[in-house]
Amino acid sequence: MALNIWDFPESFAQVTLNVMLAGKTDRTRWWLDDAGRNWWNGKRVHNFDVVYYVREGTLHLTINDTAYRFVSGDMLFIPAGSVIDCAADGDTLVKYYIHGTATLGNRPIIRTFDKTNILHVGDNAELIDLFELICCGHTQGITDIVPMHTAFLTILSFYVNYAATAEPTPDSNRKLVDSINYITTHYNEPITVSLLASRAGFTRDYFGKEFLRIYGFSPLQYLTRVRIKAAKNLLTATDKPVAEIAREVGFSTVHYFSRVFSRETGLPPLRYRWTTRSGGV
Repeated sequence: MALNIWDFPESFAQVTLNVMLAGKTDRTRWWLDDAGRNWWNGKRVHNFDVVYYVREGTLHLTINDTAYRFVSGDMLFIPAGSVIDCAADGDTLVKYYIHGTATLGNRPIIRTFDKTNILHVGDNAELIDLFELICCGHTQGITDIVPMHTAFLTILSFYVNYAATAEPTPDSNRKLVDSINYITTHYNEPITVSLLASRAGFTRDYFGKEFLRIYGFSPLQYLTRVRIKAAKNLLTATDKPVAEIAREVGFSTVHYFSRVFSRETGLPPLRYRWTTRSGGV
């Protein structure tokens, strides 16, 4: 049975993510087995969660000795420990894949595999952008993992919030995805909940409640997290003054930045810089 976010007492903000491998399969030739099918993976146990999104073609998977057939527009979430065998029909298969781990506290988010782990999302431009971000980031070795983890978290929200229900609301989700992406790329600018709500076409109250329901934290909590992550990178990688860093990541005053930074990391900015450079963090 799919996992509902409310099964957990902790906040979704406590999710721990690790993207171990990500990419896009785009092949037009496969080795054929005796039955004329194009098998490329042998049967194996995957010790990590697997997320697939089929863009084109037909994908056959045998998961824990049960055969499944997936077509263009299908997205599926397979828990760690599953035994998977793969094949494709025809000469073309285009799919995205993510191998990683996703836990809330010490419990996996994807716990079992059944029909609720399979979503038909169609040709979803927002999802494609999210998978492209993760796959490109992993392939290119991008060190700023905040955008990648944000994208992974948003993809997981489809599973957590929609796989467990019979009435998905993809339009609402797309608007929240846009808000997440906007924060991630404009965190250094003045951002308010009213601005985000207006962009999404919601009232301020509804937007805040819906954002919290989906992600488990408020828009401003997420904005703060992204800003502090950017500040930590600048403190570690540059010698810029704290006041300049505060402005670059979107804080109005250095005093407020220092207070928030200390609250979030347990260290004031300059102490954090010294500690990380000396190998203490």
